[in-house]
Amino acid sequence: MANIDYLRIPMLMLLDDSLDVGAFEGLPARSADLLWVEYTEDEVRAIAAALQFAADHPDLDLLALMPELRRTNDEIRSFLAKIHASVLKAMERRPGRLAAK
Repeated sequence: MANIDYLRIPMLMLLDDSLDVGAFEGLPARSADLLWVEYTEDEVRAIAAALQFAADHPDLDLLALMPELRRTNDEIRSFLAKIHASVLKAMERRPGRLAAK
């Protein structure tokens, strides 16, 4: 099972109340590529696994991970799905480095 605590990393962006989750289209390619500057490959892999776990478990109470967020579970899920897509695309741009699991 994925360590869902890694979901808190992208969820930190949701602390910014000015972020329009509905208009959010995912991370720009450059920002997603910078994950490997901020985190180790194992950490990026763990983030991706946690995002996949969240996608595979639609009943997961995401708000319980960060109750201070002023978002609905559906808003958080939508946001994380877009982050997940961005991370997967970044992983694809790194041939031979990380394979999406």
